[in-house]
Order: sequence, then structure tokens, then C-alpha cells
Amino acid sequence: MIFEVKLNQKKKLEFETLNFMDIKRFGEVIGLSHNNQANEKHLEEILSSMIGESIFQDYLVFGRERRYQKEADIFAINEDGDLVIFELKVNGQYDRSKLLQIMDYAAIFSKWGYKEIHEHYQKSNKTTDEFYQKFKDKFPDGISKNKFNRRQKMIIISNSSEKSISSAVEYWKRQGIEIEEYFYRFYKIDNQFLFEITTDNFAPEDSQNAWINTNLKYDKDAYKDMIKNHKASAYGDRANTITDNMKNGYIFLYHNGCGIIGAGIGTNQIINQVTNGEEEKYIKLKNFIHGCNDDGKIIKYINPKELKKLLDQDFYFANTKISLDKLKSEKLYEKCLNIFQ
Repeated sequence: MIFEVKLNQKKKLEFETLNFMDIKRFGEVIGLSHNNQANEKHLEEILSSMIGESIFQDYLVFGRERRYQKEADIFAINEDGDLVIFELKVNGQYDRSKLLQIMDYAAIFSKWGYKEIHEHYQKSNKTTDEFYQKFKDKFPDGISKNKFNRRQKMIIISNSSEKSISSAVEYWKRQGIEIEEYFYRFYKIDNQFLFEITTDNFAPEDSQNAWINTNLKYDKDAYKDMIKNHKASAYGDRANTITDNMKNGYIFLYHNGCGIIGAGIGTNQIINQVTNGEEEKYIKLKNFIHGCNDDGKIIKYINPKELKKLLDQDFYFANTKISLDKLKSEKLYEKCLNIFQ
């Protein structure tokens, strides 16, 4: 994560987290907007040109996904001849398929020997050159051709990951599977753009801006209490999803079966109490607007399909808390103002 360092009026340093962008948002900012597939190919081009040079310097890229072929986004190899498979996602925060997909590719391409690697290198790069010479140029000590692809390594690169996905990656690592998860980010500071590759999965449950599920599964009237008292609540073992950094953030209420039914801005009031024998932690909201009538009946809301289209992102809607970056939360709050007022 990158922080902007400022000197305040008291001559003390202040550290402010910078909002990051995925490649789609970056493209919009610089005027190169594409559809999701084109954005992923653009990301593939950027990373394949950097791998082996400025990032993942111990790897040699020998191929990329070809059109209409069931192949990994990027293929690389290390000095031991291990096959390194890269799976890229433009966003990927709630996309569990990235984990399943890369493990599927590892199984499929584990059957490759030097011959198949050489052939893919030639087809992908449109060359008649011998891949072994390319390998020797990068790794002068070389290895015998029968030692290629005795092991496979998997690397997922996306913009962020929901906690359960990262936990699954960690589980397979503990089982001895060679899999890693990295995150790419674009930043804008004044007129300068920055690019980052990191293992730090910032934001999924730590963002200032978020929506909170109204707990319909366990208490059908909980949302009425939140609407009436202008608050966002979490209960029981999920109570701690209400965090101090939500103060002054955009906070939304998500109701299963409907969608977003309320919105406000977090205040400094975060309260712990017991409600119906269960721990409740809530944050009071100001500038609160909602889609309920005086009887608490939900009459206006933003449904999941509209949410995904508005924010151009998929979500795992069952989560107690879904975090949003600043730009998306501002966009959603503006939409709420149009609908609820």
C-alpha cells in the first residue's frame, strides 16, 4: 500500500492512504477505456513485458494465452525448468474462479515436456528460434531438456481478494502446493501515475467505505431498527466488522432480496450493546437517506444487477461487509440520492 506523506500546520507528518485503481479505471482516467476482456489483455501485455526484468526477475516468459485456446494468461519458466503459470484478473475481489482456474491449468500443463514448451514458445511469439537458446541466454548454466516442467508454480495477480479466497490460497500453500497471490494497483498523484505489484491485500475488510448486510437471515426486523435509528449494525461474531475507520466514510445498508435500501456517512459514534441477548455493534450515520415508507416497508432500492452494472464489479453479496473504494462509494451515494430523495 502506498501512502502520501504530508506536513500539517503543526509541522507533524501525516500519512494518508492513496486510493488505488484497477486497469479499467486507469484506462478511463487516461482516456483508453476498454471492455473487460480487452482490459485483461492490456494487463497481460504490461505484466509479460515486466516479468523477468523489473518484476519476478528469476522467471523467463515464453508465451501468453492465444486466442480461442484454453491456456493460462502468461507462461514462464525458472532456472530449474519449473513451469510458472500466471492467472490475471482485472478486479477479482470476489472471483473464486481465479483459484480454481489456475489449479486446473497447472494440472493440464503439467503434462508438457520441453517439446511442448518449445512449440508454444514458437507459436506464441511467431518465431522459428530454438527456445533452449533463449533459456540459456537467461540462465547460462542451463539444464538438460528432460528436466523441464518437473514442477509447476502458480501465481494469481488481481486487484484485490475477498478474505475467504486469500484464506483458501494460504490453505493450499500449507499443503505444499506452490501457489502465490499478488495484487496490482494503479495510483494517481497530481499528474503522475504509479504502478505497484504487492502481496499486501489491502481493502477487502478495512476500507472506510462499505455496505453492511442488514442481517435478514437471523432477524427479519433488524433493518427497521437501522432505518429508524440511522445506523449500520453487525451482530454476534460479526460485530467487529464495524470498525473505527468507517468514521466519515460512505456507509450503505444492503438487504437480502432487495439490494441497497439506505445510505449515510459514518459519524464518530460507534456503540456496543446487547440486543435480544446478542452483541450488537453499530455506527450512527448522518445525511441518512433510505427507501422505506413510514411503516418500514421497503419501497425503493438498488438491486444487485443494478449495483454490478453501476460499479462495474461483481460481489459476493452474502458477506456481512462489502468494502468499496472512494470513487465507487461516491458514485453509489449519488445514485442513492437520486433514488431515495
